Amino acid sequence: MAPFQNLRKRMRLTWQQRAAGLAMALFVLTHSPTFSFQVEYSDNTIRTLKWSPLQTVAVGLIKTQPDMAPWTRYYLLPGTFFEQFVLTIDACYVNPSLSNPCDWSKLTDWKGLLERADISDKVDVFSEKMGEHRQFVQGSAAAATVFSFTCIVLDGAFGLVAAYAGLAYTTYLAGCEQISVTNMCAAMMIAVYIMMSGGDDTNPAPAPRTEAAKETKKLK
Repeated sequence: MAPFQNLRKRMRLTWQQRAAGLAMALFVLTHSPTFSFQVEYSDNTIRTLKWSPLQTVAVGLIKTQPDMAPWTRYYLLPGTFFEQFVLTIDACYVNPSLSNPCDWSKLTDWKGLLERADISDKVDVFSEKMGEHRQFVQGSAAAATVFSFTCIVLDGAFGLVAAYAGLAYTTYLAGCEQISVTNMCAAMMIAVYIMMSGGDDTNPAPAPRTEAAKETKKLK
């Protein structure tokens, strides 16, 4: 049983690590984008598409399993709701204008939110941009998503570093732009997660008594 006891000790998390892990989970759940690329459309407009790890996984699922397209909208729904919430706050309090009226009803328009969460129309664009790196990008994004959620209950320091570094590297090879702000936030949360590790909390063995200590005890 000793090996299993040591394993449990290594997997034990501090409350600071759990807090950092929760932040990582929210980072992914709210569709925080880590990379982007530009696309030229048929109307000669150029748009910048930003991608989060969760959206990258969704595109991969739709690419390999088209029947999953209706279901991917539901696990993208929390992030879509958060995006709409931020836009509503901006329209109502930060930058109110006649062209962008304040409308809280959009937060309860579930049909409209599900339509916004549908990214089936971006599958071909994503696949064309990623080229031969598509599977590596999607694999790294899937690993980043999994470790961002499981690191709350299991020690995922190595997995977080490898997954997010792999995602940044593979998207760089594919010619994408790295979004420095969100990548820096992810790096800081991972750094906190690693630095707040409790380490081995076993009691150290007592130090051997020196000859001087032994002589002192004899005199007493």
